[in-house]
Amino acid sequence: MAITHAFFLNTTVRQSDGQQLVMMRITSQRKSKYVDTTVYVQEKYFNAEGNAQKRNWIRRSHPNQALLNTTLKAWDDRIETLKKRLVQANPHAVYTAQQVKDKLLGQQETTFSDFVEAQIDRWRRNKNRGLVSCHQAMLNSLRKFLFDYDTPKKKPRKPLPGELDPAFDPDRPAIHFSQLTEDVVLEWESWLLNKPAVNSRYTPARRRNSVSDRLHRFRQHVTAYIVKYKLPSESDPTRGLRLPRTDTEVERLTDAELMRWENTPVPQLKRADRTREAVRIAYLASYYLHGIRIGDLISLRAEQFEKVWAIVNGESAQVTRLHYISDKRDKMKSVLVEPYLLDKLAPYLADKAPDEFVFPFLPQRLRFLSEEDLGPEISKRISYIGILLKQIAKEFGVNPRITMHTARHKFADDLYEASGDIRKVQMTLQHSRLDYTQRYVSRFKQTVVDSANDDVYMRRRTKSEAGQQGDPTETPLKQTEE
Repeated sequence: MAITHAFFLNTTVRQSDGQQLVMMRITSQRKSKYVDTTVYVQEKYFNAEGNAQKRNWIRRSHPNQALLNTTLKAWDDRIETLKKRLVQANPHAVYTAQQVKDKLLGQQETTFSDFVEAQIDRWRRNKNRGLVSCHQAMLNSLRKFLFDYDTPKKKPRKPLPGELDPAFDPDRPAIHFSQLTEDVVLEWESWLLNKPAVNSRYTPARRRNSVSDRLHRFRQHVTAYIVKYKLPSESDPTRGLRLPRTDTEVERLTDAELMRWENTPVPQLKRADRTREAVRIAYLASYYLHGIRIGDLISLRAEQFEKVWAIVNGESAQVTRLHYISDKRDKMKSVLVEPYLLDKLAPYLADKAPDEFVFPFLPQRLRFLSEEDLGPEISKRISYIGILLKQIAKEFGVNPRITMHTARHKFADDLYEASGDIRKVQMTLQHSRLDYTQRYVSRFKQTVVDSANDDVYMRRRTKSEAGQQGDPTETPLKQTEE
């Protein structure tokens, strides 16, 4: 069985920057087939006399010759392994070049973009909408940077039986791992940092943190890709990348503003005011239910509130617990509902069927939908609730820049101030990493600063009063030393 292979430069196709595709020629029985190696170089950098021992197909003058030669060596190792396996299976068999190519491509690694999208599809099947959205945004921005390709924002309809998937875009470019060099990643980072701001709240500090998070997700996929296909560590384009973060202060209500929010109901003048009052109660529920996220709060059902027996102040009493599965982390959580909040939720829990939604943000007809189909409906309501929340904040005279998520930050702030245990805050918020929790805790707590008045000035007044009354335990020598 005489099967030979060699790398050559395809001179028939030339890119705008002069780079040409390196292909592998497979020859058997005087016929040849060609395989795309996904490596592009200019003609002056390609060495047609290169071999596997020296790994010198790409000349040393090329800035990324080590990575490109490693990619070609991986192709060389795969076809050599295939040859040995075919000989061991049947030493007398004769294979055509097309058969060898088909067997080789059957064990070929997927493109990097297909690898990432396969992981995103697994998250989508597991209904992890939070992971799907942030990692899909990372991949879309990388395509935009590399190919100036705009991903369609409108979600396509579901395919009919026997019809091709409408979401499939034949013009969507594939991202090959060999295209991702250190220089490309650094240019992508600079491009992300210099994009036009979405809104005025997108400060440079927030942009820096957002870019660092996006590149951190990119690094996760790169590491998984290298491990799966056993590539050398030198091929990692993020190995020299630093992902700094800038401290930012999240807007949140003060204790006085939260008290006003609790004690000031929305005037019921119009029919829409009932929805606005529900938004006010939902914000309080997010705070009192351990910072439950708005997506989980909207989809709460009456059956998730359960009365159980517990020990309260040394006595057995009935309490109410809320059981729910976090949509972002897909983890079960059980929260003890405070009596104060239970009184606020009583009108929304009254006369509800077990599977009906507690809050009036979603029509009850949607309760029969699956979790996957309910997700887009929840996303639509979140933006509308945010608009109503800012309207209420302006009417109450509190911080108008709050969002529903700031109730979660406020809860974390108060819990840390009361306990001083950052690990307790992490477990309560169900964060996988401690540095995520540290972002929630305020670095400037006004109540701590205000307590300095009591610590310093009250002490001085106490000493002054003690001096006027005359402390019998003090001697003239002690008073002189003071």
